Amino acid sequence: MKDYYRNASLTLSALESPDSYCGIFQERKGIQCIPLPSGSTLSNLYMRVPLPESDTIFSKSVLNGRAWVLQERLLSTRILHYGEQELFWECNTCSMREGSMREEIDRSLTFSSHYLSEGGDFKRLLSQLIHIKDLASVMATWYRLVTQYTKRALTRHSDRLPAIAGIASIIAAVTGYRYLAGLWKEDTQGLLWFTVTTNQLSPTYLAPSWSWASTADLISFRYESEIAITSPEDAQIIDSEVNNIGQDRFGQVGFGYINLRATGMDLQYDSSLGKLGTRKLPKLLKNSAVQSEDARFLSHYEYQPAFGEVFLDDANYSVSNKNIDEERRRLCTVVFIQRRIPSNVAAYVGALQQKRAQSKIYCLILQQCKEYPAEWKRIGIAMTYDGPVCDFVERGLGEWSPPREFKIV
Repeated sequence: MKDYYRNASLTLSALESPDSYCGIFQERKGIQCIPLPSGSTLSNLYMRVPLPESDTIFSKSVLNGRAWVLQERLLSTRILHYGEQELFWECNTCSMREGSMREEIDRSLTFSSHYLSEGGDFKRLLSQLIHIKDLASVMATWYRLVTQYTKRALTRHSDRLPAIAGIASIIAAVTGYRYLAGLWKEDTQGLLWFTVTTNQLSPTYLAPSWSWASTADLISFRYESEIAITSPEDAQIIDSEVNNIGQDRFGQVGFGYINLRATGMDLQYDSSLGKLGTRKLPKLLKNSAVQSEDARFLSHYEYQPAFGEVFLDDANYSVSNKNIDEERRRLCTVVFIQRRIPSNVAAYVGALQQKRAQSKIYCLILQQCKEYPAEWKRIGIAMTYDGPVCDFVERGLGEWSPPREFKIV
């Protein structure tokens, strides 16, 4: 499907049509105009009420609520949008609208903010990637687009990966990275997604547990305005396998795993009290920062939580229930992924000199598979402040193991 849009001479877009039965044309409402004061020599002139900004029109349009449309718009060479009140033109050179004589480009937008804007230079986002030398910026753009994409509706959840496959293929061509069901082998920060809506796993298989495509919910990432610090503890994907359904390696997935080499800390649930490590684990709040005294996660000292935030993939997952079943009591491991600091490096260095700086450590939370103990499934992510990894030992929580391999399915 992506090739149709990339090779089309012109794409027609029906912005306000909910389905194919409503047609492309809309009955226009009258344009509101204000006459100039009577008695003026210009009394036969009128002032038109300002039209909404193009990004507002696009973001609120019926058509752009569909997930497929994101890549269809970005991949098309030229698009003529039929709106409720006017026509819009977008191509790889410019953007124009019927109700204005000026070019519809907001040059004040930074590259990183394009994904928030449905107008401006958003249409040319992919073509600009070719000129970016910093691969970290390309990856950041991919994860921002994924966040934008998951806000949109899909009729079939099985289209979760196919509906963004065209964008993924361009990212792969620009970076040379290996695509793994929505993630990239060379970029482990993609493992650090979390759900922000219903927070429940899909009842049908969509993708491996480590992929954001495994859930049908809106997802996001926790490292905006941050940069990674390379360290010996950083996780690495050393092996992987993804079996696609069909010939498109960017499309639907039937099975997949990654072998992650990382340092981890094993934690065992208590079968009766629902303990994790050395402290009782209260019921986790639905997808919110775990901060209150009654919601400390992996906390040894009463006012010093080991993890500042915990995000579970399934909101129904609670390890505080005394009637917790065996499914929830198996061995868990917290796996170190990477350390990050604020992108304002100068401010961070200043705080570091005053001993006020805090880096963030991002981790995966894995659980051992019931049928195959050598395999693991992702159940969430966690983030902590406070410098080095060894702080966990000082808190009496446990020791990080030497780097070992985790097969995550």
